[in-house]
Amino acid sequence: MRKLQKDILPLQIWKLFGEDIQRTKQEVLDEMEEYSSITPYYAGRALNLRLKGAHVQSTREMLEEAVWMPYCNLSKDIYFQHDLLKKSIEDLIIDLHTKWVHEVGENPRAKLDRFLMRRIDESPGLLRCNINPDILNLCREASYWIALKLTIPVQVQIVYDKWETLHFVYESVLAVTIGYNKMIK
Repeated sequence: MRKLQKDILPLQIWKLFGEDIQRTKQEVLDEMEEYSSITPYYAGRALNLRLKGAHVQSTREMLEEAVWMPYCNLSKDIYFQHDLLKKSIEDLIIDLHTKWVHEVGENPRAKLDRFLMRRIDESPGLLRCNINPDILNLCREASYWIALKLTIPVQVQIVYDKWETLHFVYESVLAVTIGYNKMIK
């Protein structure tokens, strides 16, 4: 009886891990478009995928380090499923990165070639900030890709290297336009 219990426990543990892998696969499919509202669109989705992969990876590592658990035939199949899931998650992340690079375009610096402020057509005399907010989003997204250890294109790196300055200028222009518009009103 004791031997039977000793054999059943590892089998149940491996089955639970297999179910966790299947659940994660389904979550990856169901939540393909989901990302945290505080993260950028493409990198946020990649981060969500990476977290799901890290969850099953930590379980695998824990099982690999469990010296108390006897060998189970099911483990090879479960490890194979895990490896497939891990590969598909990384492929999806690379696909998201490729889509982002394509969306960024060949020359993101062109978004900087504009006046900092402009007059508001609807309200004569008032000013508005004319800095393209997409440029700040580009830098923010690039920071996530760097954190995910993926390379960013040179044309994006050039803009990203100026992120702090761009952010400072953006905030300064906003402050000037708000102050000016208050004085004019």
